[in-house]
Amino acid sequence: MKNYRQMQRAFWIQVRRELLKGLEQCSDEQRLVFKRMYAKGNLELPLTEVVNTMDNDKLGWAMQQVQATLD
Repeated sequence: MKNYRQMQRAFWIQVRRELLKGLEQCSDEQRLVFKRMYAKGNLELPLTEVVNTMDNDKLGWAMQQVQATLD
């Protein structure tokens, strides 16, 4: 059985994967807006790196924003 930290880490990895899947469906312009919000000023970063370096506490809101964009 996995311990709590392993389960928590697996959870956040999955959240990031789902966020990236959603961003793949967005337009280039929409992804640029996402980078402006979450890339901490470095718009040259690949989207994967932006998502992978986001604080966990921002992922829920980011998921909601991407879902609203897709809806």
